[in-house]
Amino acid sequence: MELLNLADALLSNASKFLGCYEDPKKPNRSSCIDEIQKMFDPSRVDKGEAYCAKFVSNMLNLTFPFFLKLPPTLGSASTVQLMNKAEKNKIPILTYPVIGSVFFYSRGLGKGHVGFVEKVNRDAKGNIVGFTTIEGNASQKLTNGKTVEGIVQINRTLSAKNYLFIDYPSLSDLRIPSFGTVFNIVLITAGTIGAYYTYKRFGQDVKKNIQKKLK
Repeated sequence: MELLNLADALLSNASKFLGCYEDPKKPNRSSCIDEIQKMFDPSRVDKGEAYCAKFVSNMLNLTFPFFLKLPPTLGSASTVQLMNKAEKNKIPILTYPVIGSVFFYSRGLGKGHVGFVEKVNRDAKGNIVGFTTIEGNASQKLTNGKTVEGIVQINRTLSAKNYLFIDYPSLSDLRIPSFGTVFNIVLITAGTIGAYYTYKRFGQDVKKNIQKKLK
């Protein structure tokens, strides 16, 4: 049975937004970006505000209840708020990436940037040299040469910035069935019940007919 831990679930939810890009004529806006803004505060959708922290907060708020935990970032639209709340709530803050954690780096003057760590990258000796992210309000160069802004995957190197990592996945060791597992269980259960009642309805009649012929 496939079971998801908190890190898996966070990344699964976040990955569903990959390919959600901004309208080139409307910074920080598009139909799908607006949905991210609405999830946080519907009244400010038309403001075109930065949304990297909103994206992270929304994914945390969506995922944590499935692990019987209160979301740790309710109301956090600021990257600095995310860090402050993590420190206040004594959530582990690491100097190295772990899968499912939230990276943070400062942009000065009370600003920063955040996103999820999807993969930890190592060199031939096994040393951590960087990480792959799922993050919002970021730019990515596509294979066709175009640059897009939105929810993207980026390969980052540890040497590029002074990163910190909020280890949200450490807050729960509960595992839940994946959607695929639940779906398969439902199908198997329905099939078993269906087969049983089919036998009860038709199988018994066939059995009786055979018994009659053998007499």
